[in-house]
Amino acid sequence: MRLYHDFCFVPLIDWLLARPAINELRQRVVEPAAGKVLEIGFGTGLNLPFYRSAVTSLTLLDTERLLPARVKRRMDACRARHVVTAQTTAEELPLASATFDCVVSTFTLCTIKDVAAALAELRRVLKPNGRFLFAEHGRSDSRSLARWQDRLNPLQRWWACGCNLNRPIERLIRDAGLSITALDRPTLPGMPRVVMELYVGQAVHGRFRQPCPVCGTAVQRIVYAENETNYCPRCQTGGKLLADRSLSRLLKDDWPRTIDEWEE
Repeated sequence: MRLYHDFCFVPLIDWLLARPAINELRQRVVEPAAGKVLEIGFGTGLNLPFYRSAVTSLTLLDTERLLPARVKRRMDACRARHVVTAQTTAEELPLASATFDCVVSTFTLCTIKDVAAALAELRRVLKPNGRFLFAEHGRSDSRSLARWQDRLNPLQRWWACGCNLNRPIERLIRDAGLSITALDRPTLPGMPRVVMELYVGQAVHGRFRQPCPVCGTAVQRIVYAENETNYCPRCQTGGKLLADRSLSRLLKDDWPRTIDEWEE
């Protein structure tokens, strides 16, 4: 099976997932990335041509080193200013919390063994104003197609080395405590929907004032200049409330420093 994976499956997927229609999706997802960026499951580096110089640091993670000569060529041509790779799993990221401005995932959540744990880790390492940018395939909204996906999934997992057809991507992202701010469900010409039901979008931290889906703490909002973002003070900032400029000016010394003070 290892020979099949290394010499058949990986080169085939590198070719299939570099089709023009899929590259257009990659460009849509990757081009908005800026600042410190983490990409999980970067595989053979097919996203690398679409990162801009606005990316000041790009960390690429995968569990394996795939087609290293091709990856090196793509890394050398990447416009991101500082690119590093690491071999690790997404379920236990060896990275500090609230580190990245963007996390990118394309055609990766289908294969991760514990996808809920991986999404929880992505949320943890995102900054409070961070964005999760994704293009994934998963379960169809059509009942008949979803039934076929369930029937075909054992075969898919065998020939595609662990890839799943039927993961409910939207629900998994929401259950991880992320709020989807944009979601498109495009189709690809020439690709059967049973194997390529797409989810393309962006997600941020949970809805303002609603319970965090992970710990139940009310999601807070911070406003700075013309920007605003939501965050969970217990999951993301160690119980600390970030100083909203307008409210902290109003409350001065009465401004609560922790979520426990806020809830008293």
